[in-house]
Amino acid sequence: LAGEHNAWSTAATPLRFNPLTGLHEVRLRLPPGRHRYRLVVDGAWLTDPYNPASEPNPFGGRDSIAEVRAATARLHASAPPP
Repeated sequence: LAGEHNAWSTAATPLRFNPLTGLHEVRLRLPPGRHRYRLVVDGAWLTDPYNPASEPNPFGGRDSIAEVRAATARLHASAPPP
């Protein structure tokens, strides 16, 4: 995963295969805001096919966009006593 979060490094943020989902995944902690990224597969730079949010980039392709919002509410969960 290459993007603004790792100075567009093709090696700094590898995805790992998750046999439960059948997908290659990574989890990142990012600050609130808009983050541009692309998938790099066998040297090819690709837009994330599972994310419809994208914008044109200066190289004629499209960067995927991740919107990270600050937490504004707390979730309170409860269950009936056993």
